[in-house]
Amino acid sequence: MGKIGRQCSTFRGKVRFEGMLGQCPRMQEVFDTIRRVAPSDVIVLVSGESGTGKELVARAVHERSARRCGPFVPVNCGAIPENLVECELFGHEKGAFTDASGEKSGVVQRADGGTLFLDEIGDLPLRLQPRLLRFIQEMRFTRVGGVEEIGVDLRIVAAGKKNLKTAMRRKTFREDLFYRLHQLHLELPPLRERGDDVFVLALHFLDRFRKMYRKEIDGFAPDALLALEAHRWPGNVRELENRVHSAVVMGENRILEAGDLSLGEDSRACPPIPEEEVVEPLRIARERAELRAIQKALAAHGGHLTRTAEALGITRPTLSHFLKKFGLKPPR
Repeated sequence: MGKIGRQCSTFRGKVRFEGMLGQCPRMQEVFDTIRRVAPSDVIVLVSGESGTGKELVARAVHERSARRCGPFVPVNCGAIPENLVECELFGHEKGAFTDASGEKSGVVQRADGGTLFLDEIGDLPLRLQPRLLRFIQEMRFTRVGGVEEIGVDLRIVAAGKKNLKTAMRRKTFREDLFYRLHQLHLELPPLRERGDDVFVLALHFLDRFRKMYRKEIDGFAPDALLALEAHRWPGNVRELENRVHSAVVMGENRILEAGDLSLGEDSRACPPIPEEEVVEPLRIARERAELRAIQKALAAHGGHLTRTAEALGITRPTLSHFLKKFGLKPPR
C-alpha cells in the first residue's frame, strides 16, 4: 500500500457511508438518519448549500431502501426551461404540441418502482406546484395532452439550497406542497462547519486523482494543510474536489503546496470565533487540539507512523495510544 493509501486507511470504519465521507458528529447524525429512514417510504426533504452532497444523500436513501433494485431517477427542476418542466416530469402524448411527433414518458413514469429525486425543488414553477402536489397525494398522473390516468409506485426525495419557508412567505412556493414534502427534513452542514472532515476528504480526493493520473504525490505540505483548514469553502465539498483535482493534474512536485490548490494568504483569514463558541471545558479543547495535530501530521507524512511521531515530538507507542484513543485505524 502506498503512502496515500496508508494515509487514507487511517480514516476507515465509520467515516465511509454509501459513497460519502465524514467523521464529524453532524455527518454521523446524517448517516444515522439515513439508516433509520431509508427502509420506509417516507418523503425526505434534503436541504443544504450547493456542493454539500444532496444527491449523494438521495442515492444513499435509495440504496438503503427496498427499492434499491429499481431505478434512481434524478431531475433538476431549476435546469429545465419553464415551458418544458411539465413534459419533463409527466411526459406527453403525440400531437400534444407542435413538435410532439410521438409519445414520450416523463421522469415520473421512468422512476416507477424506484426513487424519484427532485433536485432544486424550490425552482419548480408556481403554476406546476398544484399538479405535483396532487401527484404526490394520489401517485397518479396524466401525460400532457392525454386523458388516461397512469398510476406509479415510487418514493420521492426532494432537495434544494433555497429556504423554502422564505419562499412560502414570498408566495413563490405553496405551503401545502411544502408540508407534504416535509415528512422528514435532513439538513447537510457546509464543509466549513465539518471540522477535520476537510482533511479526510482532501486525502480521499488526492488518493483518487493520484491513481487516476498515475502521479507520484506523497501528500500535502504544511502550508497546504493550514490553507485547507482556514479556507471558508463557499463551494463546499465540490469545490474541494475540484481544487485537489486541478492540483494533481497541474502539480509537478511530490508534495502539494497551498499554491497548487490556489489557496494563498487570503484563504487563511478566518472570521473571529463567536464568544459562545470560545468557552468549552479544557479537557475537550485539549483533546480536540491533540486530534487535529495528529491528523495533520499523518497527512503531512503520508501516514508513516515513525515520522509522524517524530514530528509530534512523541514516541511511536504514544502515537499508537492516541490513535486508539481517538478511534483512528493505524495505517497498514
